[in-house]
Amino acid sequence: NFLYTPIEQAEFHDSYRRLLPLVRPDWVLVAEYERRLIGLCLAVPDLLQLRRGVALDTVIVKSLTVAPEFRGQGLGALLT
Repeated sequence: NFLYTPIEQAEFHDSYRRLLPLVRPDWVLVAEYERRLIGLCLAVPDLLQLRRGVALDTVIVKSLTVAPEFRGQGLGALLT
């Protein structure tokens, strides 16, 4: 993917740790096929809305991924 740079698992965990208090389980969707994870969508609330104190009506898709062999079949659209 454009601008993609692989990182170590520990760095990935550190970068997302700050989001943990904001993550709602119903905003984390996974897709499985034959007991294998093939897609993931992680959304968080729009922090700017929360800071302004207005009603939350927007979420930000932070991460969306689909296994290479399942790309182009609409799975990413389904997850979002």
